[in-house]
Amino acid sequence: MKITKELLLSIILKYFNERMEISFYELQKKTDKDIKSLQAWSKQKNKRVQTKSFNAVVNTLQDEITLHFNDFSEYALSILENSGINKEYVLEIFNDNKSIKNIIDQLLLLDFSEEYYLQDRIGTENIIQKAKVLLSPFRDYFQVSEQVIHDNENGLEPAYAPLVYSSKYISQPIHGVSQLNYLILKFPNSYHIGILLSNYPIDYSDAGKLDYFSYMIDRLKSSNNLSMILFVTDIAKKSISFSVQSSLMEKHNLFFEFITRKTLDQISIQGLQLQQEDTTNFPKIIDCHKYAQLIFERLMSYLTVISNEIIFVPYREKLHKELDRAKDDETVEKTLNEILISYKERTNKRNFEYYANHTLLKDICQYSYLSRHTIFYERTKIMQEVDKVLNSKEEKLPLVVEICSPNSITTLNIIDRCKKILLFTASQNAYYIMNTLEEKSKHRYLPENVSLRLCHLNPEYMMHQYPEELNGKVNLLVIGYGAGSQISDLTRFIRYAYNWLSENGILFISVYNKDAIVLNKHHIHDQRFEISPTYIADYWTHTTSEQNSMLKRLKAYTPESFQSAFLPFFDQSKISLSTYPYISALIDPSEYSREILDEIREADKLYAKKGSHGQLINLIAHKKIYQDFPTDQSIVLDYLQSKKISFDSITHMLSPDSKSLRRSLQVNDISIANATLLKTVILQSRDRKESKHTWIYAILPYDKRVAFDHAKFELVPEPSVVRRFYQGTISPLTVITDLKRKPDLKEQIYLLNIDCINTEYVVMGSGSNSASVRIKTKDFFSCIINTENILKTNIIE
Repeated sequence: MKITKELLLSIILKYFNERMEISFYELQKKTDKDIKSLQAWSKQKNKRVQTKSFNAVVNTLQDEITLHFNDFSEYALSILENSGINKEYVLEIFNDNKSIKNIIDQLLLLDFSEEYYLQDRIGTENIIQKAKVLLSPFRDYFQVSEQVIHDNENGLEPAYAPLVYSSKYISQPIHGVSQLNYLILKFPNSYHIGILLSNYPIDYSDAGKLDYFSYMIDRLKSSNNLSMILFVTDIAKKSISFSVQSSLMEKHNLFFEFITRKTLDQISIQGLQLQQEDTTNFPKIIDCHKYAQLIFERLMSYLTVISNEIIFVPYREKLHKELDRAKDDETVEKTLNEILISYKERTNKRNFEYYANHTLLKDICQYSYLSRHTIFYERTKIMQEVDKVLNSKEEKLPLVVEICSPNSITTLNIIDRCKKILLFTASQNAYYIMNTLEEKSKHRYLPENVSLRLCHLNPEYMMHQYPEELNGKVNLLVIGYGAGSQISDLTRFIRYAYNWLSENGILFISVYNKDAIVLNKHHIHDQRFEISPTYIADYWTHTTSEQNSMLKRLKAYTPESFQSAFLPFFDQSKISLSTYPYISALIDPSEYSREILDEIREADKLYAKKGSHGQLINLIAHKKIYQDFPTDQSIVLDYLQSKKISFDSITHMLSPDSKSLRRSLQVNDISIANATLLKTVILQSRDRKESKHTWIYAILPYDKRVAFDHAKFELVPEPSVVRRFYQGTISPLTVITDLKRKPDLKEQIYLLNIDCINTEYVVMGSGSNSASVRIKTKDFFSCIINTENILKTNIIE
């Protein structure tokens, strides 16, 4: 679609009439146009406005628009967005250094009949070159390959050409080779990752088109020897369903990463150096650097998955060759008997234990003494906790879930104490090996109560893949061997974990310790420790380089900060924290006898509870149950009924925040096309004594940011919100009903961005992370906003 004169004239007239509260009678005097025409233009009743009339109105009002430029820009952008124009693509045009006439002329030139993406505007070649610069310090870990595409022998483009370049992206072809929109990172063990920048439309409603996309990905991988693809795109996240993403991940080891204008604007710039000549194209250079920076950061979030993949590569290849070479069942059995314990004669559990304690530790990962005993320590901690919970040997936990399981299998020692164990992994190589053993041994490998799942480790993806199995049913959730450090947003993950856990559920999570000696060798004034290797079984730590250690790119926490993240959600009296190993991480095991190593290990176990410098932090937390908090939405629903407001109750997947709520509604095919999703943002005064610790609540559309005076106010920390409301994201109705029950609090509610709440319905949470309500917007204003002392404003000051 195009932005028309008729639309812009309507925006201008409505701004003066509705926002500035100037009557059409006054506008008639200002513009010298009759009232009927002005009213018709404001409602776009005239299909075509003459250019002469359009220019006359703009010329007479442009000085006043300039005077209120910021307010007008915000209003115009919101209307354009509601009209189907992507706000992020017109935002840069609204520059106060330009004249109003110039801005209007630029808007009229825009054509949105075709999709308009960040990658198009910045240029994928520019982004790739910048990404190379950011990746260059880590050449010790991987090589950045030149991205080229060669014509096939018939002179035709390869099958995957539409994915990797188009006329929008490429520079001029160079003798059969064209510049492309992807990078290849070459890791050890011939593990190659393709970072593909593409906005190729994936129409998953058409099976034929989806199959063709899958075929192109397959050809791209085989032609370039790729093991994994990171598909970086500007296309809307909602346009590719969770089920399609999961299917492509399982089939091709392909992971989607979505980058929007909003995510670009939210990150801070790091390491950008500008030349004098760059100032003329400053905004584009900033966006290019941010985009490349986001690609780098998203890649870093996959370090643990990549590490598992690399470690499992040689064994997968060995297993595949040996089984492929086997000509009969007898040869297959011989191969399997080297991995398992004579699998025909032993139980599944014994075979699984042998794999976990021998094949996994020795043959696949070649674990060191330290890593081996770190895993044994965590397995023992889990077993001890389960023994505390279960009253008898016959009693069993109904459901245990382990995330990032194949690299350590932390739940190994409690198999007999569980009715069901789900092992989640994002490593396709680990998944392949364990599945192959299960199939080739004719189901004599996995214990009957153990299931293996290949799943994206983002909790939102997990929730959509396995909603019935997880929500409120997990008795023990385990994330062992430092795997918690790959979680990019810990607080958000804890919200999901809390809701997954059953009433008396337990969480065990292990992360890298920021205070660990191995991450702070420069503090030790002893040359021996400066060259001391890190004895953890992880690809990223097979280096002594301190400056660019990839280990430091993993999320690390101090024991205090890590524990504080759990306090609002879990029972403080039952939180147990330890760090392990400490002394063992400072020595070379080859220099000591077995007896001395055993003594050191025992000392480490004693020190684990007392010290804070062990390599990994292990935390055990029990779900806190709020007896006085209603499990249903009775308070909110009773309130709506008391107001005689008609509403639709919507049940959906677990959604701990407004962003995930919107996605849940879309996944469940619940239409929000004519509805505005509302959220609550909570502020407090920076001067606590003056405000007597009261809070200020802002209700606004989910995709808007609250405007407030940052010198006077600040956001309330999430732990404080959770302590009061027992959840991190609060529905406007929860706040309204809470304040009605507590009139002594004297706290104020504001409604912001009123002009954006112009749909037929509004949708809000109903006091639960799994349910919402939809009511008519007119009822929301007349029965709630106008009767509950809620102030309407654009900024809180």
